[in-house]
Amino acid sequence: MSNIPQEQPPIKDPFFSEWLTRLVILINGSFNAIRQSEITNFDLITAESFDIQSPVGLDLPLQIQYGDAQISDDRTVEIDANGTVTFHQKGEYELDFVFNVGRGSNNQHAYLLLYSEVNDVELSSDIRISITVDHSDDDLPITYNTHKTFKDGDFVKLYIVRDSKGDNDGGLFPSFQTLPAAPDTPSVWMRIRRRGLTEGK
Repeated sequence: MSNIPQEQPPIKDPFFSEWLTRLVILINGSFNAIRQSEITNFDLITAESFDIQSPVGLDLPLQIQYGDAQISDDRTVEIDANGTVTFHQKGEYELDFVFNVGRGSNNQHAYLLLYSEVNDVELSSDIRISITVDHSDDDLPITYNTHKTFKDGDFVKLYIVRDSKGDNDGGLFPSFQTLPAAPDTPSVWMRIRRRGLTEGK
C-alpha cells in the first residue's frame, strides 16, 4: 500500500466565503460603473476677436485679446477685456485655439512666437508655438488644443511676439469675405471646456 499522504480538501470557512463573494461583487460593480461612464467635455465659453493684433516692435510681447469680457453661465470661468482668463473652480479644463497668423510685407522672414503664462509665470508645460511667415499673402490658421488642471484663482494670459532674428512684421489678422455665404475669419478664436465623467447609456 502506498504511504503517500492523501491531499485533504481545503477547510471551508463560511465567513471567509461570504466576505470573498461580497468583495467580487463590489469589484465587478466598480468596473461596470467605469465602463458605463465616459469623459465628457462641458462647453463653458467661446470667444473670438476680429481686431488686428500685432506687436509694435521686435521682442515686445502683445497680450492676445478675445473680444468683449464675459463669464460662463456657471461662473467658473471668465475672460476680461484684456484677454486674461481666470478660473474660479478647481478642475481639469480643455482649451482650443485658432490663431489666424499673417503679415503685411515680403521683407525677409518674420518669426513669431505664441506663448502662455499661468499666474504671470511662463512654464515649459504651457503653450509655446513658433511660426515662420514668408509672404504677405500667407494666411496661416494655427490650431492648438491643450488640457490642464487649474486651481481656483489661477489666471492665464497668451502673448504674441516678433522675434528679433526676423523682420519686424506679422501678427494676428482677421479675414473678411466678399461672398455673402462665406463666413468671416476672426484673428483669434478660443473655446474653454471643463472635463468630467458622465454616465453612459
